[in-house]
Amino acid sequence: MNPQEEHTLVELLSKLRFPCSPEVFRAIYQNLVIVAVEVAIFTPDGKIILMPRPPDDPWAGIVHIPGSVLTPGTTEQETLLRALREVGAPELFSTPVFINRYHFMKGSAPTENKLGQEVGLLFGCVYSGPIPQDAVLADPHALPANVMPHHRAMIADGYQWFLSRS
Repeated sequence: MNPQEEHTLVELLSKLRFPCSPEVFRAIYQNLVIVAVEVAIFTPDGKIILMPRPPDDPWAGIVHIPGSVLTPGTTEQETLLRALREVGAPELFSTPVFINRYHFMKGSAPTENKLGQEVGLLFGCVYSGPIPQDAVLADPHALPANVMPHHRAMIADGYQWFLSRS
């Protein structure tokens, strides 16, 4: 990148506000480290709730544990609530518990994120409300083939948390 391109980029980035278009977000995501707040949501009987990615998403056709990217000006708690709302009303969840932190590198291996580097913060909770119509209920020991690859480790850790609750 030459000095003029750098100057133009700095000017454009100073105008950036979130939410931004998916195209802008993907261009940024591929070149920076993103912090994602993910939540392993279990039913009282131990099934994990997975949600489908939208059709216009690079992960279309994949199911995942709900999550959201930390955006400028938001806290982890606000981001966590945004992720919970994918499934239901926040008052229908147990208090989310922090489980683990992950660092996914960019790449194509199962433990990597094809879009870019990501630091994932995993929380776990139990949901006692109605299951969304588009959700997939899965046995953590028999996950569907189309689970987002780098979420499999999170689901395993989330299930260990679920089993260890007193």
